[in-house]
Amino acid sequence: MKTLKWLRLSAVTLFVANSTLGDPVAHYTFDDSGDRFKDVSGNGYHGVLNGSGTTFASSGVAGLGDAMQSTTSSRVLVDTIPVSLNSFAISFWATSGTDWDNWISFGGTDNFFLQNAPYATPAAFLDNPGGVSGYTSWDLATSLAGGLNHIVVTADSTAGTASIYYNGVLADTAAWSVSSGESFGYLTIGGARNTTARNINATIDDVQVYGAALSGGDVSYLYTNPGSVIPEPATMSLILLFSLTGVFIRRILEI
Repeated sequence: MKTLKWLRLSAVTLFVANSTLGDPVAHYTFDDSGDRFKDVSGNGYHGVLNGSGTTFASSGVAGLGDAMQSTTSSRVLVDTIPVSLNSFAISFWATSGTDWDNWISFGGTDNFFLQNAPYATPAAFLDNPGGVSGYTSWDLATSLAGGLNHIVVTADSTAGTASIYYNGVLADTAAWSVSSGESFGYLTIGGARNTTARNINATIDDVQVYGAALSGGDVSYLYTNPGSVIPEPATMSLILLFSLTGVFIRRILEI
C-alpha cells in the first residue's frame, strides 16, 4: 500500500513539474545548410538575412548543431508572428556580444529588445522603450558565463508577471500587464528591426517562440536538453508512463 501511495505522489509531482505546451510557434536552429533561416516548426515563419557577413559553425554544445554568428553588419528579419504579448515565451542560446546591442527584438505597437551589456559584468536585459503598462526593465542577477548561455523570457498577463531565466535558473521577475490586442509581431534575430546600429556581434542559436508562458519545469527541460522543444502532451504522457513503469518494477524488486 505504501508503494502504491508513493507511486501516485510521484506521478502527480512529475506531471506538475513538466507542464507541456507542445511545439513552438516558431523555431530557428540554423542547421539547414540549404536554408539557414528556416522555421523548422513547420509554421512557415521563415527568416530573411538583412545585410552580409553572417557565418555558421558548430555551436560546441551537444544537441544544438550549428549556430549563427551574427555580425554588426547583418541580422535576420522575420515577418509578423501571430502570438499575443499577453502570454508568450522566447528561448535562445547566445554568447555575450562585443558591444551594447540586441540579440533579439520583437513587437508591434511596442518594441522589446533582449539586450547585451558586455562590459564589467556581462548581463542580459529585456528593455521596453514603448512603455507597456506595469513593465520594468531587468538586469540578470548573475553575469553571463563564457560560451553559450541559455536565456528565456516568459510572460503572462493573467498571472501579472514576466520572468527571465539564465541557464535554467530564475534570475528576475517583474509586473506584466498587456492588453489582449498587443501582438508579438515581427521578430529580429541579431539586432533591432528599426536600425542597423543595434546589430550584435555574438553567437546565437536555437531561437524558439512559444504562444504561452513557460513554467520553471519547462525552462529546465529546454536547458538540460539543448535543441529540444517542450514535448507534446501525448509525448509527455508516454514518458511519464514508461518512467513510472520502470519505477514500479524497481520498487517491487526491492520489496
